[in-house]
Amino acid sequence: MYTYYKEYNINIFDSSPILFSHISSEAKIEGHNPHFHDFAELYLFISGNVGYYIDGRVYDLERGDLVLTLPNELHRPLIRGDATYERFFIKLSPNCFQHLGKDQLSPSWFIDPATGGRTKGGLLRLEPNERQEVMHAFRTIDRLHDEGTESDVVAYSLLLGLLSTVGRAIRGNRFAEKSALPPMIDNLIASLDENLALPPTVEETARSFGVSPSYISRVFKRYMGIGFSEYLSTARISQAKRLLSAGATVTEACYECGFSDCSHFISVFKRQVGVTPNKYRKNGEQ
Repeated sequence: MYTYYKEYNINIFDSSPILFSHISSEAKIEGHNPHFHDFAELYLFISGNVGYYIDGRVYDLERGDLVLTLPNELHRPLIRGDATYERFFIKLSPNCFQHLGKDQLSPSWFIDPATGGRTKGGLLRLEPNERQEVMHAFRTIDRLHDEGTESDVVAYSLLLGLLSTVGRAIRGNRFAEKSALPPMIDNLIASLDENLALPPTVEETARSFGVSPSYISRVFKRYMGIGFSEYLSTARISQAKRLLSAGATVTEACYECGFSDCSHFISVFKRQVGVTPNKYRKNGEQ
């Protein structure tokens, strides 16, 4: 069993890092749970038998597909076979182009709704020429890193070209339709997303479909990789981060996300995020 992993910063300015990763591994050793970040990700799929989950939507991946996840969106790969799983990532923080003037449009405008960007991520199914451009850029940036620091400016220029291609594809709305989940799982996730404060229970969903709660739980874990309770907790904390970033108080975020006790909310939030909700909120105000 093996894993090839490489990550480095390709931002040549004194701004937040733009992290570039290349990962290849045996699929059977992958064990990703749904998770979220404070940054956006561009994920280029190269090989494997893999789907991708983003905030209630599941996509079937093809070679050269580009997945966009926005800050605090719940996401995970769905490993479906033993084929070698290879992918690239570019991690874009909201401040990674802060060196630009206020009158200049950020190359990553598409991750900021205030500049006409996305409010949800998704899977970009590129045109053949766009796919070729994007795959060439990722491969060349990866190769240039191994050739020494003199290649940093060239790698950064390729990044800007890549982001321009992605921006054109987004403006062209070349997003793929989501794949089908079992109706009961699709219904459960959709209902959860609509009301995290009071989502349907597994038992309620089982009754509506005429199956047992244990069957629902098994199918949910098969498709989502974790149990319903753990998924619900992670989804609630992801939403809490969005609310806190938008200016909600800790108490407001606690109750709007379905926690009945603020002490428990603070404990779960700190365990998943690494800081308390109040500290996270204050950091966002700086």
